[in-house]
Amino acid sequence: PDGPLSVGVPGPRLEVLSLPGHSSDSVGFAFPDDGSIVTGDFIFLQSSTLICWPDGSLSEYLESLDALHRIVREQGAKTLLTAHGLPIVDPLSIIERQGRHRRKRLERVKAVIEDGAGRDLDRIMERVYKDVDARLNPAARCNVQAQLAYLEERGEL
Repeated sequence: PDGPLSVGVPGPRLEVLSLPGHSSDSVGFAFPDDGSIVTGDFIFLQSSTLICWPDGSLSEYLESLDALHRIVREQGAKTLLTAHGLPIVDPLSIIERQGRHRRKRLERVKAVIEDGAGRDLDRIMERVYKDVDARLNPAARCNVQAQLAYLEERGEL
């Protein structure tokens, strides 16, 4: 559950944040006293996060991005500490950038589907993820599957 966590010893106040999306069990840890949040693999400065479909969910990821944005704003958090790469020191703008990136990529997938690719993963990949290093194709395939599931959930396919 979200909220404060007491471990019974003196130390910094810690709040557990449920952040599903990357995976169903993704969590973050907010340290309100110093304005930091440990986000793990949920968000990165240098790249977008893998949606580990079928365990991960794009709808949950987008909802969690909105929740993280709200928490950062309400708590005045200054730093997101990720599992990989540099800390995020401008959290609101990076959260917004990641949301825009996801929605833009989703719109591109939808357009490619409507333009004849259908649900063929290979055809979608070659048209939507041509700018992505081929070594990342397994991750991109997971993201496409998550995008297809998202569009289907919303009745857009």
